[in-house]
Amino acid sequence: MVLNEGPGRRTPPTADHAQDVYDAFVSIMTQAMNDSELTRRLASAEVVANIHLRDSPQDLVLALHLDRTPIELTAGAVPGAEVDLFIDTDDVMRFWTGEINLAMRILHGDIAYEGPVRKLLRVVPIARRLVSDFQAQAAASGLLDVSATTTTRTEEPR
Repeated sequence: MVLNEGPGRRTPPTADHAQDVYDAFVSIMTQAMNDSELTRRLASAEVVANIHLRDSPQDLVLALHLDRTPIELTAGAVPGAEVDLFIDTDDVMRFWTGEINLAMRILHGDIAYEGPVRKLLRVVPIARRLVSDFQAQAAASGLLDVSATTTTRTEEPR
């Protein structure tokens, strides 16, 4: 497992905020499930991955079954998943708003993982096609301040 527990860690989110981010993540992946071309391309990852919101006060995990067409989602961790990704709630938001590069955050140890994460990373460019849809959904729900978000990727200096 790769993990960065350094002094730059953020304040944990409230339970409500973590749940809202989780719900938005589920919503955008459900939207992906309803697009036959997108689900076919996401299934090319051939992996089941548990995505853990590691800083959430409650246990929030979404299992992505990217090993079948159509893809499937399961609330909670599934045993036998090839990949476990441990990501902060803010980083989920920053990924889905196009602000961070997931592979770089993993490389720098800001996002922890177990298993062959490269399988999941193969389909990140495909998933990123949903950034504008995620932004619209998050803005409509009040989760995102649209005036503070851009669709261009910016990675913080290291």
